Amino acid sequence: MVILHIDTSRSRELYKNVSPIEKARCAQLLKIFFEGTCRQYRGTPSKWEGDGGFALFPFNKAKQIENVFEAGKTIVEGLPHLNAQTAKVLYRESFPRHVRLKAHKGEVVLTKHRGLDSADPEHFDDFLKHEKNFAPRNDEFFVTNELYHHFNERQKSHFQLFKKRVKGGSLCVNLYRLCRAPYPKAEDILRRGEEVSAIKQSDWLYLRDQITQHFKNVAARNQITKNLILHLSAPSRKGRRVICSDILFESTLDALYSYTHVIFPDCRIRVSYWRSVQKDKRLVLKMVSYRYPEGESTNPARRVVPVEDMCYKVCECFRKKEPVVTPCVTEARLQHSWRDFEPQQQSEHRGLDSALQIPVYCELPDKSKEMKGVISLDADKPDMFLPEEVALWRDALVGFLANLALAEKLREYED
Repeated sequence: MVILHIDTSRSRELYKNVSPIEKARCAQLLKIFFEGTCRQYRGTPSKWEGDGGFALFPFNKAKQIENVFEAGKTIVEGLPHLNAQTAKVLYRESFPRHVRLKAHKGEVVLTKHRGLDSADPEHFDDFLKHEKNFAPRNDEFFVTNELYHHFNERQKSHFQLFKKRVKGGSLCVNLYRLCRAPYPKAEDILRRGEEVSAIKQSDWLYLRDQITQHFKNVAARNQITKNLILHLSAPSRKGRRVICSDILFESTLDALYSYTHVIFPDCRIRVSYWRSVQKDKRLVLKMVSYRYPEGESTNPARRVVPVEDMCYKVCECFRKKEPVVTPCVTEARLQHSWRDFEPQQQSEHRGLDSALQIPVYCELPDKSKEMKGVISLDADKPDMFLPEEVALWRDALVGFLANLALAEKLREYED
């Protein structure tokens, strides 16, 4: 049998300001969603307690293996819609519920009474009890190697090795994570949607989010202009004020961070800028400014690397003059394709899970790129940045990137 287990993450904090009746209704919506999905794919809901439960799937034929894969994928993809539905029930703008979802293949003895199903601890109890070990990230679908090795090649291609030798009680397994599929481009959805029935609910939600993000992007860039006007309008003892590079640079970073924070309120996104400077007759990249979530900080003085050191993604981006994406940093470490600046970056508290570096440059008349630096973003959610979505990110951030390049050019004339 395959055990598919779901549990609400940090439920006590989630329901802190929710009445018992509303809490029961929220849990019921999750239960209906989970059990309905499992039944859709021939699974049998077995037990539900409070904010989570599990279902059992038979495991004898290829089609039954496919059912487990599709059930987990459907649950992950349906969570945003479920949270939106729950928010309506509570008359709120949003409902930030996060879940831990995992699956494992083991031997289970079934009885006529579902609550009396049993198995050895390594196949059942230890897997269920250690949800943080075997589902270490919220809103992701994890499977153990016991299940992964039974997938066909197509199914395996959707997973990446996340951690080796994860222990929980008597169970010790490798963990694989279901990778997020890239979003389709808006124009592709609309082209496919000549017939309205061809557009799915997830497509409508995506299009709505894209429109919302566009207006917030415009608002963030307008804030830069407002800050510059305020700067010019402020009295000065030195007489006439001018727009210096530092004012434009810092205002742009503030707006960029604000924009990412607003469109992804459930993520901790960090923004830093790396400038190319000469040091001891060598060209290096130096972190000169950053914007981190409240309570987090770093030491920019220790963030200096030679541009030729391609082990670091900021250097790779600078040398290639193209964006560099790391969908999942944890998986990249296992593949030896990621180097941390310090060991603390590997801690779960740091939440370094996905990263994107974008070059900042001035385009010359001959279309060549005069490199100025690199803007680096990282988030505490795997697959926040995907190679297939780089063009979307570049289009969204082009106004901020142009301002940063202008600030760097102004700085050259000031020096």
